[in-house]
Amino acid sequence: MRGETYRIRHLNIGQAGTQLGNAAWELYLLEHGPKPDEFIDPDVTNQDAKCGSNETFFTKTSGGKSVPRSIFVDLDPLNCHSLQGFLTFHSFGGGTGSGFGSLLLDHLTITYGRKSKLGFSIYPSPRTSNAVVEPHNAVLSTHSTIENSDCTFLVDNDAVYDICRRNLDMNTSTV
Repeated sequence: MRGETYRIRHLNIGQAGTQLGNAAWELYLLEHGPKPDEFIDPDVTNQDAKCGSNETFFTKTSGGKSVPRSIFVDLDPLNCHSLQGFLTFHSFGGGTGSGFGSLLLDHLTITYGRKSKLGFSIYPSPRTSNAVVEPHNAVLSTHSTIENSDCTFLVDNDAVYDICRRNLDMNTSTV
């Protein structure tokens, strides 16, 4: 496997996953250098070429444009060689993020077996809950995540709101 560039797929599920994914991709774009016209800055390309990081998160079209390797799944609105793993972004409380996210993790485990599956998840809280079924969704989603994810980074929704209020002088957050 030496000399091969590894690929990562981002799976952003539900409203919270889509919002987290958008924020993550804004940072990737700043770090890896694709300009608004979708061409990667040659200076950044030379720096990242040593480790192949541009090819990990982006694929090039025949016209030379860089396209993110990402899948956004929200019910409201190729081929991959050397796949190393998946990053999932979703909530434990929302309907799509918890239900479809659990189903997707289960299928990824069955289909891709030992490929890494890392999760970035928002855990609901009673103070900021906007649905009565959030606690039930969270309990059901937690079991599936424990069984099918290699590592999950949980973010408490209340903590995110508190950080936004205290450190960013925001009354509400967008995630």
